[in-house]
Amino acid sequence: MSTLTRNSFLALALLVVGSVTSWAKPLTEGGVLSNKKPKALVEAAPVAPYATYKVLKCGYELSPSDEGLYVGLIAENCNSGTVHWYNSSNNSEIGTGAYLENRITANTSYYAKCEESSVYSLPSAPVNIPYAKIPPRPQVYSVNTGSFSYYETCQNQAKEPVRLASTVTDPSFDYVWDRDGMNGVTSANTKGQGTPRLEIDLTGRYSVRAISRNCPTPAGVQYSSNNIFVLFIEIQKQPVITGDSLFCQGKVVSLKSDSATHVAYYKWYVNGVYQDSLGNKSSIKFNKTAKIQVQTIENRQACYSKLSNPISLKALNVPAKPVITPSKKNAGICNGDTLTLTSSLGFKYKWNTGATTASLKGINAVGKYAVQVIDTSGCVSPTSDTTIVKVYAIPAKPTISSDGPLAFCDGFSVNLTSSTQSKYIWSSGEVTKSIKVTKAGSYTVAVRDTNSCLSPTSDVVRVTVYALPAKPTITVKGDGLVKVCADRSIVLESSVLASGETTRFRWTTNDTTRSVTVKVTTKAAVRVVDPRGCVSPLSDTIAVTVLPLPPAPVVTAEGAITFCSRDVTDYTKENSVRLTASSSNDVTWNTGLVSKVLDAVKLSGQYSATAKDANGCVSARSNVITVTVKESPSASAASIVKDGAFTLKATNFPDGTDYQWKYGSEVLTFTTESIKANRYGDYSARRKVVYSVPAPLNTLVCYTDYSKAYTFKEEPELKGLAIYPNPSNGLVTVETLENYNKVTFSIYDMIGRLIYTGSIPTITGKAVVDLRNQPEGPYLFRFQADGFELTKRIVINR
Repeated sequence: MSTLTRNSFLALALLVVGSVTSWAKPLTEGGVLSNKKPKALVEAAPVAPYATYKVLKCGYELSPSDEGLYVGLIAENCNSGTVHWYNSSNNSEIGTGAYLENRITANTSYYAKCEESSVYSLPSAPVNIPYAKIPPRPQVYSVNTGSFSYYETCQNQAKEPVRLASTVTDPSFDYVWDRDGMNGVTSANTKGQGTPRLEIDLTGRYSVRAISRNCPTPAGVQYSSNNIFVLFIEIQKQPVITGDSLFCQGKVVSLKSDSATHVAYYKWYVNGVYQDSLGNKSSIKFNKTAKIQVQTIENRQACYSKLSNPISLKALNVPAKPVITPSKKNAGICNGDTLTLTSSLGFKYKWNTGATTASLKGINAVGKYAVQVIDTSGCVSPTSDTTIVKVYAIPAKPTISSDGPLAFCDGFSVNLTSSTQSKYIWSSGEVTKSIKVTKAGSYTVAVRDTNSCLSPTSDVVRVTVYALPAKPTITVKGDGLVKVCADRSIVLESSVLASGETTRFRWTTNDTTRSVTVKVTTKAAVRVVDPRGCVSPLSDTIAVTVLPLPPAPVVTAEGAITFCSRDVTDYTKENSVRLTASSSNDVTWNTGLVSKVLDAVKLSGQYSATAKDANGCVSARSNVITVTVKESPSASAASIVKDGAFTLKATNFPDGTDYQWKYGSEVLTFTTESIKANRYGDYSARRKVVYSVPAPLNTLVCYTDYSKAYTFKEEPELKGLAIYPNPSNGLVTVETLENYNKVTFSIYDMIGRLIYTGSIPTITGKAVVDLRNQPEGPYLFRFQADGFELTKRIVINR
């Protein structure tokens, strides 16, 4: 148990003690010691001990003779108390003491308590003791054969790895393998050190040690009770083959392998394949081209040597049966000729005539001939087939016939035919019975019969060929261009005969005139014809390309095409329309602008465009868009004037229809030239102009700009009612700031007598009251209406 764990148990014990400990206090009654007995002192429980153990002696595999595992149980922190030990499985006490030796035969768990003054501590943490045993004594044996003493094999020739094994295989033990007494030393290629199995490749005596990880050393180490000797037999040296490697076909060569100790027999290989038919002796006889190798097998474990280096045997071929080639077909000669017989290639030659040259020359009589050849190795070929020489008679002189005139234009021909025979030799070099003659000259023929005998030469036949007119040339008239747009054409003109003779023309376009007009894409060439009907070669071709016109662009407007010159909401903003021509080519507008977009069109007119492609061809004109722009007249000379006390009037505006008034930025509903100003502030106006325009709009409403604002200010003395002129001749105008209903006018003289009264249903502008029938003088004018009443002094003065 760690120090932290022990301290934790100590703290727990102190906590328990603190919670259960109390002291008896004497009780007093009236200051006199009570006759009650004091309470007894409760003892604190001791701290739980810290328990551990150590292995004293390991056990063996349980048997009647096994003494078991001996351990020492150790307890700490029980200072003056007594340690009691218990078996955790049944809580039975097994002894006392801070150190207690005990024997176990299986995995066991114990715990301890500390007793002080008959008070027991809490139990210690359990001590879990695994049963540890001394390894059994191992024995070493060969996995390959099962032998415990000896194993031998061929070095590097084992069919499977050489392995040793321990009879003890418990994985809880460590295993150390030794070779020839060297502790843990085997070789760099050894596999399995530390395990119960070892894979080896060196000769030596091998043993193993089994070591327990849980038992004290050296008591926990067991040495193997035996050593096993392993022998790796060194393989034989590589054998060497001696003997001739070259021989003529049909002969036999003798080969022999050198010898070595312990050789039991030999294995012979032909082209890498073992041949049992060659036997197992040190020498063989062979008669074929091949690569021969040998291998020695020894009498211990049948260890085998490496294959010898191959000896390459070559059976030299005898020369092939020679072939006699006569200089004349079938070794036949015409009467009076000679021939030569030639053998196929050899180093030396032997003819049946006794000759030793490669050829027999000057043979002119019937006879039989055969030959043999000898190569540089002295090998003699079989005898050739016999060649028989024959002599033939020569054929008669041939005759020539024709299938047409012997005079014609160049480019035409006549066929000349020889009388029948086997082969034909013309003076022109042809070898057919009939020849096609296209050139002027003298022609003869000789013939050969089936025996290749040549006749005398025929009589001469003469052929005349007229020259063709020279190849004409074509001139491109005009600007010389051969590539034009579809709205143009090209004129081609042929040259004439240089001799000045009458010339006829044959165009590939089927025209027969000297000049032709081309309006479509084509390739044109011409021939000229002379008076003899001879036709010239075809002129160079003139490739005429008539380029298609590009598609006409489509013009669209991005917005209205009938509009006022100024924006109806912001006179400072000029209206316009953007026209776009859709085309993949360059676009030119009827205004002269080269662009796909005609932006900010502000003028009335008809707008269209054409497209020009990369070849410079111009399309038909696009659709026409008619733009109608109506003037938004300027109101720079217009103004707002006061027309009465509360009436404003728009003056000097351009011709138009209704007006539109604004109070500040608020658009009013008034449409007349004059309005009543019923609020103090800035007033401005503009005028509507209505135009007749093309359908579908038919009419277009434009506006002037707004006039300069007029500031309508309050005249406090009016108090919302104005009567003017004052003084007057009796005809006065009444004007109110507000609109009123049920209006009554009452006129009083200065002593209060009512001299006039009148009424109107409403007053929204001005009202005229006629008092001209009243005498001059001052009067009181009383204005009454719903919610308003005011009396003012007026004067009539004529």
